[in-house]
Amino acid sequence: MSVVPIDQRRKIALAYDGSDDARNMFKWAISNILKPGEDHVTIISVLPDTRRPSQDNASEAPQHTPAQASLIERVRDLARELNTHHLTTQDVVLYGDPRVSIPKFTRETTVDLLIMGSRGLGQVKSVSDRCVHECVCPVLVVRPNTK
Repeated sequence: MSVVPIDQRRKIALAYDGSDDARNMFKWAISNILKPGEDHVTIISVLPDTRRPSQDNASEAPQHTPAQASLIERVRDLARELNTHHLTTQDVVLYGDPRVSIPKFTRETTVDLLIMGSRGLGQVKSVSDRCVHECVCPVLVVRPNTK
């Protein structure tokens, strides 16, 4: 296996919310898309912004609920799993509405491909649909039960 220098690797982002659909997308991406030694993977999770509007310090991280802390730890576990597949990784926690935060992330960061599930946890309007229309990179939506 050849190893590509990190600055020349494909930049793949995985949108992960802890749902069954996201777990399926993660497994599918490993089996079908991600190339060991050639890809750098960013796992994105989006949490509600719980800072009060009066807080001026935007860099202050909100307090996480136990469920949110568990999701963050799960994302770190996924990053470690990807490392065993010879992929470089980073995990990013965004705050706010994922329909806004994820497209904004793709505009502000180099992303060659965004991979996400088609259904997440509790969004009334589809995050994947919004990303398909607003992200500046190609978006691959993995449907439920895709093998």
